Amino acid sequence: MLSNNYGIPDSPAKSMVDHDLKTEINVVENLYSNSVFETAFKGICAASLIFAQSAVYAQDYTQSAVNADDYTQSPYFKGGKLDSNFNYYDNGDFANNNILWTPVFKGGAGTSISQTGGQDLNYYGGYVRPLVAKPELGELFLGAQQVLQGDRISSEMQGEYRLPSGWGIGGGFVDRSQSKQDAKFASVSYKNQWQDIKYQVTTQWQRFDEKDYGGGYIAAYNKEWMLSYGNDGEQWRSTFGYVAPQITEKLRPALEVLYVDNSIGKIGADKTLMVSGSLGFSKGFLSHEARMGRAMGPTGMQFSNPLGYLNTGTDPTFNRRAEAWELGGLFNFRYINSSDASGKPRTETFEANLFPAQFFDIDNLLSSVFIGGGLTNPNGTTPYKSTLAKTDQAGVSGSMGYIKRFGAVDTNVRLQHDFDVDDTQVYVGAQYWL
Repeated sequence: MLSNNYGIPDSPAKSMVDHDLKTEINVVENLYSNSVFETAFKGICAASLIFAQSAVYAQDYTQSAVNADDYTQSPYFKGGKLDSNFNYYDNGDFANNNILWTPVFKGGAGTSISQTGGQDLNYYGGYVRPLVAKPELGELFLGAQQVLQGDRISSEMQGEYRLPSGWGIGGGFVDRSQSKQDAKFASVSYKNQWQDIKYQVTTQWQRFDEKDYGGGYIAAYNKEWMLSYGNDGEQWRSTFGYVAPQITEKLRPALEVLYVDNSIGKIGADKTLMVSGSLGFSKGFLSHEARMGRAMGPTGMQFSNPLGYLNTGTDPTFNRRAEAWELGGLFNFRYINSSDASGKPRTETFEANLFPAQFFDIDNLLSSVFIGGGLTNPNGTTPYKSTLAKTDQAGVSGSMGYIKRFGAVDTNVRLQHDFDVDDTQVYVGAQYWL
């Protein structure tokens, strides 16, 4: 299973997307914990607004932008964005996701509306850094998410405090109203830098499905290379990342390989590989900072790319995964392969996008137009797999669209058609850079 956005795989108990979560129905809903969650979530949102108003008092604070140029000088909003996208499928289903992404608050909400008899799904959540204007006090971030679908409610809260020395302590919980796959976790971590190498080491404990697990993660990276490995008892994961120096104005290759193996745990046995790359990387999904959220697992608590347990096809998050054509310029691709315990591929998807005019240094509107295609065999992942496809049905698709910035606004549109199933999908997205 793979994540929706800047994130990716985890065990069924953790962050993954396009995976049918294997749950055991429990008819007793924990109304008390849900009430506590809602109160806490409202408090986190209120705190984010209060601290955002104090931005003018922040001194000597810098934040790595996730993407794009800066259109404001406020340290609380510099490099941030408002992100909204819409996906429409031939069968009438559609989905919408909205994000506010800033140095002090990252949150949003979305919905998936079914026109084929399924239950609609709604989700919302956010992460806030209340001490961002007082770095001498350390770093604190708090997060909460909730997913609603019919009578089913999934809730998550997590938080971490890190001393200026680099030591951090955190924890959280997940409550699923109709499943026994609840989770609690705690972690101790250390983050520092040696010469040009940044690194983080984390040791953790988690209780999942009434079982206790120990584990830990380690990640290290410099400007070009990144490696990570982690094991939490239910899964192990590893990432490799490379970002080349700028070769020409447009040419800067970048690559990420992420592998997650859930077969070591008690729940699930999926093995997932995702490879993403671009010839024209600038910032965003393929950056080391964004990769840390995927590298450190659902208990890693990385504000640069916050991902938790609720980041699956069943329990999605606002923090969407960047689409292939958003990875950079010139040429982008993504390959996903996920297999079950038998080793037989359950999901195999490949998508590539090419910006032809950029290879000829054409800088008008044509440089924003891309063409591409995709393969799914035997079962692709949405949005690559057609909603009309039958089980184990392969597909070949073609796509075209554009991604272009007008002032402070990025707009992108993709039209994709699956030739084997005769299904068309439309994607429309916009980002307003703060």
